[in-house]
Amino acid sequence: MPLASCLLPLTSCLLPLTCSRLPTTDSRFPILNSQFSILNSQFYLVVRYGAGYSNTGPRS
Repeated sequence: MPLASCLLPLTSCLLPLTCSRLPTTDSRFPILNSQFSILNSQFYLVVRYGAGYSNTGPRS
């Protein structure tokens, strides 16, 4: 699927970030955690619904 092949480079870039932030106790990382969970849910929507995802964005 073209969509999946488009997402793979993005997820491979994010994975080292998620792994490297796990052992830290920095106070900023809970904020990153919430942002990554939002990213994950958006990636799920892209994979699950495909092209229909573009219709869920903010309307100009």
